[in-house]
Amino acid sequence: MVNSLANGSRNSPEIIELSVIIVNWNTRDLLRRCLRSVISQLKGYRAEVVVVDNGSHDDSVGMVRDEFSECRLIALERNESFAMGTNRGIRASRGRFLLLVNSDASLRPGCLQKLYEYLVRSPGTALVGPRLLNPDSSVQFSIKSRPTLLTAFLDYSLLDQLFPRNRFFGHYNQEFLNYTQDQEVEQLMAAVVMVRREAIEEVGLLDPNLSLYFNDTDWCLRMRQAGWQIRYVFRAEAVHLGGGTTSIADHNLALLPTGYRNLFYLFWKYYGTSSLYWLRVMIFWGFLVRMVGLILLRLLRNDIGGPKRWEFAKRSLIVALTPSELLPRTHNEQSHEKLCPKNLYEAQEVDSIRSTSNSQQLQRQIELSLIVISWNRRDILHKCLSALAEACKEKPWEVIVVDNHSSDGSPDMVRHTFGGVKLIPLFRNLGFGRACNIGFQASNSEYLLILNSDIIADYGEIRQLLTFIRQNPQIGAVGPALIDLDSRLEPSWGKDPNLRNEFYQKWILRPKVRSGDYRESCGHSRKVDWVSGAFLLTRRAALVDTEGFDQRFFLYFEDNDLCLRMRASGWEVWYNPGIRVVHQQGSSVKMVANEVAWEYRRSQLLYYWKHHKTLSLTFLRFFLLGKAAGSLLKGLLWGFKLSPGYSQLTNNMQLAKLAMKENLWFMARSEEVSLAKDPNSISGVVEK
Repeated sequence: MVNSLANGSRNSPEIIELSVIIVNWNTRDLLRRCLRSVISQLKGYRAEVVVVDNGSHDDSVGMVRDEFSECRLIALERNESFAMGTNRGIRASRGRFLLLVNSDASLRPGCLQKLYEYLVRSPGTALVGPRLLNPDSSVQFSIKSRPTLLTAFLDYSLLDQLFPRNRFFGHYNQEFLNYTQDQEVEQLMAAVVMVRREAIEEVGLLDPNLSLYFNDTDWCLRMRQAGWQIRYVFRAEAVHLGGGTTSIADHNLALLPTGYRNLFYLFWKYYGTSSLYWLRVMIFWGFLVRMVGLILLRLLRNDIGGPKRWEFAKRSLIVALTPSELLPRTHNEQSHEKLCPKNLYEAQEVDSIRSTSNSQQLQRQIELSLIVISWNRRDILHKCLSALAEACKEKPWEVIVVDNHSSDGSPDMVRHTFGGVKLIPLFRNLGFGRACNIGFQASNSEYLLILNSDIIADYGEIRQLLTFIRQNPQIGAVGPALIDLDSRLEPSWGKDPNLRNEFYQKWILRPKVRSGDYRESCGHSRKVDWVSGAFLLTRRAALVDTEGFDQRFFLYFEDNDLCLRMRASGWEVWYNPGIRVVHQQGSSVKMVANEVAWEYRRSQLLYYWKHHKTLSLTFLRFFLLGKAAGSLLKGLLWGFKLSPGYSQLTNNMQLAKLAMKENLWFMARSEEVSLAKDPNSISGVVEK
């Protein structure tokens, strides 16, 4: 037992000196060697070791439990990727400094101390790394420059390999550098790095969309953009086997799609969609030349250079020609997720809706959680909460208000007037779907009711709807009839959005609603495709199965998408017109009409891209182009400043540009996930 490991670290929120984080996947023997080299250097430090196992099947978990019981083990059921595993380890850690070590690396004596001391005496440095050595003690080239289209051209044209020591041709790999001196660099290979927690709190965690490759590149770039330095410390040394984990998966071939997916994402992120075209051109011509060279080798020397080289080149050509199949799909974990600086064990408990900690909380005493999403409507929110306060006198339900960074004093009103309400004031407007997910994570009940702040509901209405869903265990979500202040019915259910259904809703249903002739909500309870998220009662089990709202939908279509995924998971969605709830529709969004129109179309395009075939999406794209052309034509005929459509011209042109994006996945927002202005802990986020 190592007495330097912090006693009671598993439950104590106290900040300590150092946390060591190791992510493992099927490298039991290498992990054992890595842990021995790390723990031997922790004497004298108040430290902890966190091992995140990505669903290994080689008994790595058992080895850690038996031989290194002093380490904290996070055993995942499946391989969640290196980036997400590292993020889990960071969120579970408590150290002021964090040492990230690959399981196929081992520290040479004094390495940890030299990195720690360097970081302590360099307050402007975010990340330091040692000199990495191969098993034969030769130097690994672990320093790289920022990847650009130029460096990509030099790489795929083989010029960097022909002139590796040239400062121009070998600029990316930086082999011309002197590896026997300390120096500031643009990026370091993250096989062994020590990071300052303060820097992570500022720039966020690893981007989960860079699952295996280039996550260290992106991290270093973000740190440098924030004004931090990245430093190479040559006196600290570590041995890095290289590919210890990925070689198991036949590194060059099985992980080729992942590598290109991460590469495409990185270039889109920093250089835009247009860079992907040139990148694919370089990949195509680069590997076409390689294949010609391999054929010549075969003809001249009866040597094709190894079957893997041929297969690698062939698959790379396919990637260049059909890149759409390798476009990344975003994780529900947000890019650049911010880190709560204290009490990280509690923060980890709300890591995601599908976390195991949530599943262990299913034995709950609170029957229902009412989650109100608010943005800049203090008076409306006051009416909503007053009605809910009366309802909660009958039953011990909990009320959670997620405020999307209101500037009208709504959070202060909630604090001073409704002391029994849990308040989550967000650091910025993260959108309706993301706010709902945060509310789910903070809740403590089997059933959850989502309400807009412009809803007025009493105890009887909520009780009836709750009884209905409890009596029908196959129902995942249910909604009531929504009425306005004049008791006129509003469309609050329907069929899945497609071109035909949206045409019906816009040109047939909407005029009926405006004239007061809408009667489709009358009748008996029925199974439907979707119900409105303005007042949506759901059960936690259904949310766990669907992983909550898709956070790429900032506003609109998030309820359609959630209900569709619930039905795909085997749950039913019902509409109960016998229960009527007052909805002051659009009280928040009326204030920002142009922004709302933009978000509606953005979400609509995203929904069609996600759930419909190419023909429907193409038609929608051309429809938006037509709207832009119509606004432009009005401007030409009437004069832009006199045109009736002038106020919408800019918006329609932006929508047309959005519609023509080649890859609609890239419309997803990269919002930070700072939960509160004072994110000291989850208890600091949820003010009771």
